[in-house]
Amino acid sequence: MGNSLTRVISGDRRRKRKRADETFEKSSDDSSNDDGESASESDSPPARKSRTVDIHTPKRKHIKSTSKYIYETLFVKGDNSDVTIQALGRDWHLHKHYLKQSGYFCGMLSGSWKESNQDVIQLDIPDNNVDEKALQTALGCLYKDDVVLKPVDVIGVLAAATLLQMDGLIKHCTEFMKETISSSTAVTYQAASQMYSLPDVAAFCQGWMLHNVMAPCNLAILKDISEDLMPTLVGSGELWVLQVEMDLYTLLKKWIFLRHNPTWSGRRCQLMSNVDSFFKQLTGDECYLESSDGRKYIKSFETLRWQYVINDIASLRLIESDRIIPKDWLTSIYRFQWHQLLHVEQGLDKGPQDVEDQVFLTRAMRCGRVLPSNEEFCWRWVGYSYGIDALITYKSRLISLMRNNSSSLNYPGSVSLQPHRSIYIRLTASNINEHGCVTATKSTGIKKISLDKNESVVLLNLENNFKFPLYITVCSLMTTPNPTLSVPRLDVKLYSSATCQTHRLKTGEDKPDTITSSSIGDMDQSHDHLSDRCQTDPNSHDESQHSHSLSPQAESLLAYLRRSKSSTSTQPSDMDR
Repeated sequence: MGNSLTRVISGDRRRKRKRADETFEKSSDDSSNDDGESASESDSPPARKSRTVDIHTPKRKHIKSTSKYIYETLFVKGDNSDVTIQALGRDWHLHKHYLKQSGYFCGMLSGSWKESNQDVIQLDIPDNNVDEKALQTALGCLYKDDVVLKPVDVIGVLAAATLLQMDGLIKHCTEFMKETISSSTAVTYQAASQMYSLPDVAAFCQGWMLHNVMAPCNLAILKDISEDLMPTLVGSGELWVLQVEMDLYTLLKKWIFLRHNPTWSGRRCQLMSNVDSFFKQLTGDECYLESSDGRKYIKSFETLRWQYVINDIASLRLIESDRIIPKDWLTSIYRFQWHQLLHVEQGLDKGPQDVEDQVFLTRAMRCGRVLPSNEEFCWRWVGYSYGIDALITYKSRLISLMRNNSSSLNYPGSVSLQPHRSIYIRLTASNINEHGCVTATKSTGIKKISLDKNESVVLLNLENNFKFPLYITVCSLMTTPNPTLSVPRLDVKLYSSATCQTHRLKTGEDKPDTITSSSIGDMDQSHDHLSDRCQTDPNSHDESQHSHSLSPQAESLLAYLRRSKSSTSTQPSDMDR
């Protein structure tokens, strides 16, 4: 009809139109022969094609030469300039019409401001991130519609764009930062996004660090993480912990070493030996966190979830030999673990029942692993599991959880005989690309699961779009959070013994050298109370209460506590579970 035009296009454009018409007529005659034979394929011309073209819809084509001419003639050469911008020791001969695209210059050059009538404008640059190159890039964007950035330059350009109120350039910088984030840029990008009020980019950078800070290939990022940022990462419930919480303690050791040795460039396999040598060079009776240099790292160690860090005798021995944390500081951690174990083994705690999300995220044990290929895997995270041997299985894109009570599967700890146990869990499966950004993820969300003995439940069913390697991260809570029993915290030594002695002699007043832990005597009494309660409860039918003896974990912790209380100066002997 009137809005379209049908154009006939010859199949072979090299033929002359006349020859094409003759061939078409010949093929038409041949196709209508009496014997019904059609022309051979070799004699037939290519089939004609037709298309419908909308003759009323405009189409835009970008003429690159025009933009390039404007940029080089007006911005670079400054032809027909009507204003000069002076900044950072340089002059830019520009044009008010183009400058008004910037919110900063639009307000300055309009209305009754004195600069609106001036031919030379002195531009004050209060931000040290804005250098000559960054300002050149930002001003040049007013004369063209594209910009070329490098990761090393984007912070300066963002600062200049923020100063000049160039929203389009700011948006381009934020997209560029997300696309180029890496172990060498994540910390600087996150700091810049906070400085220039870009909460979306700040959250993106922090999320990237939570997912990648424990990856062995990202050691370079540890040199840049500050003493203020690390506690935020370590304490987050969104941190991808690979493999267990003890590895997070090891990460802090590496972090301190690299902060003191930012030029270290040895092989990755040599790092831990260098880290251990660094901490063992400390002389005297003080541990590292008691030293003047170590106090700035106390907050990061305080945010560790110590009830999961010290989860077996091996980890206990390692931490005590590191001389980073004083041994008497660990008393509250042992007490906390023993209290939780005792409640489980005496049948008083059958698992968490009603836990708020925020409590879960701050109290849960974090662990994870990487599945390298689409094969069958079955694993457990060992340590103080509070009576639940949780087996995780991956098979045929199904991830399952099993409460193991079978003696055929060797487990080094004690297993609860309670017929029913509940846990809170959140399992997440994720893919990340070569830049460390999440490309696919699926989570169970925070959910409560009640398990019978040897019962198995499917947690996730993964779609075919998930690739390998596959990152599995888990947060789990096996015991009921006790609001009256605080999470273990370090007893931070405020002053050295010499300082306290000097203060006492001068003033006659005692200066506390530590924030003291509460006495463990109450814990011994609670042990007797709980044991008596279980023995005299006629309504209890749990198999776990048929024996009133403690497990090896609880016995070893209780013995350690009693020895610590009787003599804090005596080093405890090694204990096997």
